[in-house]
Amino acid sequence: MSEHSVARSAPVPWSFRLFGAVPLPPLCVGTAIAAALIAFYFGVEYATGQIGRVLAGEAEDHVSRHFRTMVVNALMLGYLPTAQIYLARWTRRNLAELRALLRTSAAVPAPREFEPVSPTSRGGRLAGALAALFTPLIFVVLPAENPSELLRAETWIFEHLWDNAMTVPLGWLAGRFFYALVADSRNVSRLAARLDSIDLLDLSPLQPLVRQGLRSALLAIAFVSIGAGHIGNIIISLTAMSVALGLMLCAAVAALALPLRGLHRRIREEKRARLAQLRSVIGARERELLESGSHAVRASAELPGLLALETRIAAVREWPLDASTLWRVGLYLTLGIGSWLGAAAVERLLDHLL
Repeated sequence: MSEHSVARSAPVPWSFRLFGAVPLPPLCVGTAIAAALIAFYFGVEYATGQIGRVLAGEAEDHVSRHFRTMVVNALMLGYLPTAQIYLARWTRRNLAELRALLRTSAAVPAPREFEPVSPTSRGGRLAGALAALFTPLIFVVLPAENPSELLRAETWIFEHLWDNAMTVPLGWLAGRFFYALVADSRNVSRLAARLDSIDLLDLSPLQPLVRQGLRSALLAIAFVSIGAGHIGNIIISLTAMSVALGLMLCAAVAALALPLRGLHRRIREEKRARLAQLRSVIGARERELLESGSHAVRASAELPGLLALETRIAAVREWPLDASTLWRVGLYLTLGIGSWLGAAAVERLLDHLL
């Protein structure tokens, strides 16, 4: 069996089959998943009279906080498979554009290098399993002052059961998504080393590398922004939130930096090679000019252009961060920070009103 066949043998994720079967944009399908979870939850709460007790002020305050927890979790559960679809589509498109730029003399990359990492790959399944164990551990088990509290009858109410159960699929989906996010960025970065001779004066063909980093970071920060809805909710452990958000932000930074780092290395290599070549020619023309021989006229005519080209090549940025890229990175960071501040502001407003 060829390596290509092995790469193709990974089962298609259920989310890919579901999104492919529904004739709607992925964002609509993800929204429908979140809406269905919210409708089911509040349907049960309405049928059991819990919503009425909350509105009448008869239920404990933490029950209404479970409503908020449930909505945020539902949004994350709807977002994760949606983001996985967009990540796969964008990565496949970027890899296809990069394929035409690879060195023809280099070893032919394996076909799997031009496909996004499947969430059902071995690494994806392992990351999902570890996250599915880690998430309930830090959000359910560790915050309990006494583990025996988890066995008390009053703990096993519907709100607690639902929130605790949701940590498992959340961890599973988040683990696979962030693994694919970083793995795809790493693969794109590796392909940068195989690029053919690049035009330092026109780096636009290399935009797929920049887009991979920017869009991957956007997907990660959008998820972090949704999760920020838990900030200020006293039934969610602050330590657990800090650890989870910190890990996600690290993954977002890695997804952004890896493709840019690979492109930076390739630009630096090309720049050094071009400058060495130019300076060798400039040195030869200088010697011809000083010798005042038959080639002096040609040397005096060519030197100004060669020196100008040397200056321009030396001024090429080794990091592909133009004003537009920096503006987008700043916007994404503002989105993340703004969501945290907004969550804290909403929490204070609700406390004031209630």
